[in-house]
Amino acid sequence: MNDDYRILHGFGDQRIPSFVLRDGKAVLNSQDTIMKRFNLGQVRATPAALDAIHDSGQTPSFFLDRHSACDWGEVGKDDAALNDQALANGDRLLSAYRTLKGVKLWVITEAVGDDGKREATTILESSEY
Repeated sequence: MNDDYRILHGFGDQRIPSFVLRDGKAVLNSQDTIMKRFNLGQVRATPAALDAIHDSGQTPSFFLDRHSACDWGEVGKDDAALNDQALANGDRLLSAYRTLKGVKLWVITEAVGDDGKREATTILESSEY
């Protein structure tokens, strides 16, 4: 994998709370309505992936939210089945998506570390792996 990446702050275990205060009232935060099934760990992305996401008018959170909700995107049946098994055994998770401009991105969450937590999730263009 390409070692040239940028760490994205505000993702991983640090999520926006489900409720926010607006005009003194607790309001459901629509940005956090997708159910996360696993922790992303430290989130990072390659510059090329960030450029492709930006060029499409999208955000990294669109792809990260799908990935963490176990929407594996364009992976085949075999890879989807491996991902489903990895939820239980801690192996690597791989999703594939396309930006609105057709650039294929992979979102990879590394296998569980010695402490039982997934260490990192990386967004990269499929050609960078």
